[in-house]
Amino acid sequence: YMQNVKNTMLDGLLSVLFPHLCCSCGTEGSLLCGNCKSYIDSVSVGACLVCDSVSTSRLCDKCWQVIDTVWVVGARKGVLQRLIGLYKFQYARSAANALASLLAERLPEDLAVTIVPIPTSQPSVRARGYDHMLLCARRLGAVIRRPVAPLLSRTSHHIQHRLDRRQRQAAMQGAFYVNGLIDTQAHYLVLDDIITTGSTVLAAARALRQAGARRVSVVVIAKQLSTIGPTSVKMAKSEWRGDRVV
Repeated sequence: YMQNVKNTMLDGLLSVLFPHLCCSCGTEGSLLCGNCKSYIDSVSVGACLVCDSVSTSRLCDKCWQVIDTVWVVGARKGVLQRLIGLYKFQYARSAANALASLLAERLPEDLAVTIVPIPTSQPSVRARGYDHMLLCARRLGAVIRRPVAPLLSRTSHHIQHRLDRRQRQAAMQGAFYVNGLIDTQAHYLVLDDIITTGSTVLAAARALRQAGARRVSVVVIAKQLSTIGPTSVKMAKSEWRGDRVV
């Protein structure tokens, strides 16, 4: 806890000494200004948001057997892709604040969940110096006032972005195990940064269900658009208030 307080104080001090610039327009103040946030593209319904199978709803029948529902902030392109890149590869820890805000606005109000971050591989944690998904989960938990439970551990440490679809699906078979107690009455919300094939979040959801979880949903920052999958459309401002979700 004290380490988290120290990190927060350090981030605050650095933001004063070296003000952030919007990753899109360069406006001083934050890594994502309010104007550029409105240019994040959503993912249109026409395919399952998890596995890309043709579907008229957010989840196909197969994925719905494992995941109760899924929320996606937007398509992995433009401003959202730049923000994620800064966070994951340019050591911009403070981007967690902007990402947590985007996630919170995507989720329904008063959603009673326990947030479970996808565990970052140890090579990536060592490279960055921090677990970017755990940090994002804690920031999100603070915004929506919900608990964070890092219940998942990896059985291996594959670097996903180097694998194709078939390799990802094979690598994620039994990729996670639950390292704590499951509350069968709780609604668990798996948090990940990017959905590409859906293999990671499906493996995480299966692990939680096998350990006794009855309700498991997923929220991700960005969806990698497939050339054969759904197309992106401009997000209506009403969607950010939670009036509609995709």
